Amino acid sequence: QKAEAVLRELLEIYAEIATMPLIHLKNNARTVFWGFYSPIRRCLQTSLSLTLAHLLARSHSVLFLSLEQFSGVGDGLENDRGRDLTDVLYFLGTDTEKFPLRLQSMIHHREGVDYLPTIRYGQNLLTVSPGEWLLLMEKIGDLKEYDYVLMDLSEGVQGLADILRACATVFCITKNDRISRGKLYQYEKFLTTCSYEDVLEKTVRCNIPNIKRLPDEMDQIGRGELAEYAEKLLEDVGGRDGL
Repeated sequence: QKAEAVLRELLEIYAEIATMPLIHLKNNARTVFWGFYSPIRRCLQTSLSLTLAHLLARSHSVLFLSLEQFSGVGDGLENDRGRDLTDVLYFLGTDTEKFPLRLQSMIHHREGVDYLPTIRYGQNLLTVSPGEWLLLMEKIGDLKEYDYVLMDLSEGVQGLADILRACATVFCITKNDRISRGKLYQYEKFLTTCSYEDVLEKTVRCNIPNIKRLPDEMDQIGRGELAEYAEKLLEDVGGRDGL
């Protein structure tokens, strides 16, 4: 971890003085974006998206983005200069040519998955425009560094439906109780009314069974009941995104 922090510091220094960006050696055909969103709260959405990220990382390059006001996954991911995802968006608009360097200088690595520091102050999430999120997705895709980018989304994200539309696959957690069914109906009605039927067409509905215990540590996330469910989910989804 200390070596990783030194590397991030060197990349930041280089970004300040460099006249040209670093050359990227990897040249994948495309980056697949997966969106995770459910109108149901406390439904294991973040846990499932993290589990899938770590399972995919066994054979693919993966970036995880948390776009929740209070994500719960930022522990230990603070940037050495106090920077977070809002700074990534700032550099995207002001230092476009060096954006790949800026992004690399802020990435953290855990168990094979790359993470960006989450937004520290949740209210700042509300100030980011839909266009900024879509531009961030476009620029990350242009890097061709990742096979998969997993986005853990919430109602606090402006332009949520447009972000889901830009994803290749959308995962939506479902439940069978009356209130949950009502929330899902309203959410799907909104998508239909606002001409986002294509989001529904690419949605994978996930009815997670009762999980008795979740892993306490990040290095255990690829094991256990939820991991078994996630592995079956990957088999069902397998191949539809071309990777």
